Amino acid sequence: MIETTYRGLPEFGLPLITPDHPTFKEKAEEILRLAPPFGPRIESIPERAAILENQSGKAVITFTTIWRYIDEEGETRTTRQRNLVSSKQMDVLTGRTMAIPDPYSFFLPGSRRLITDDRILGDNRDVLGVQPAGRAGGGGGWGFAGGRIQPRDIAPVRPEPVIVKIELDIDIAIFDDGTCAGADECGLRESLIEQMQRQKDTAREIVAELRAGATPGQVFEIIRPLARHVPQGPRAIGCAPLLSMFANSAVRQLINAPDHALLAWFERAAKIEPLHLRRPA
Repeated sequence: MIETTYRGLPEFGLPLITPDHPTFKEKAEEILRLAPPFGPRIESIPERAAILENQSGKAVITFTTIWRYIDEEGETRTTRQRNLVSSKQMDVLTGRTMAIPDPYSFFLPGSRRLITDDRILGDNRDVLGVQPAGRAGGGGGWGFAGGRIQPRDIAPVRPEPVIVKIELDIDIAIFDDGTCAGADECGLRESLIEQMQRQKDTAREIVAELRAGATPGQVFEIIRPLARHVPQGPRAIGCAPLLSMFANSAVRQLINAPDHALLAWFERAAKIEPLHLRRPA
């Protein structure tokens, strides 16, 4: 049996319930009984899984997990999972609104998530009692899908080393009061702060250009680098696509909104007061 280590954030009210816990099987099956709004249904509990329970009394805007696989040669392979994909999550981070309870956008107090090495399962229907009539759409779900590319039988393939140890960490959890708990190896907190400031600065620049008579085409040239923004470096996978989401929304405004409404839209974007993301005292 592979040695497995689980590290949650129990000191912040986010413990991990591991497979050897007497309630794990029952709670995992409860999560699986709710048809997932995103991705295929899983009929049985995966071999590699743990349950994250929100006992903090606060809503979690987003959290990131890290799976580490150590092989017999001492090499480590890492898989990160994040679920910051909803515009509602971005609205809370940028200070446009508060974290209002809904089935999918946040991780509410009392709710649970089944964390597998393939994706994160579960939503807030376990505490809200919401039973949608059909499969939900849009981006706001907590699913994470992943896959592996299998090599073709063209040339001999070196066998993969045997995995001897597995570790699961909750790398960071961002609460609705701005507290950022966890080691944050992926650098999500710093990335969000930088991206929100750049969004605000860009919106201010566009407001000044529009007041000076800039055309929608000139505004697009200012926005285009943000739409192509791809975080670089080893921490990139943990970064949020906030700038590209802002840029896509801005482009839709340029395409669909009348010219006289553009200034007001960018003025609102320039006045955002982002959530103060802070490390615990």
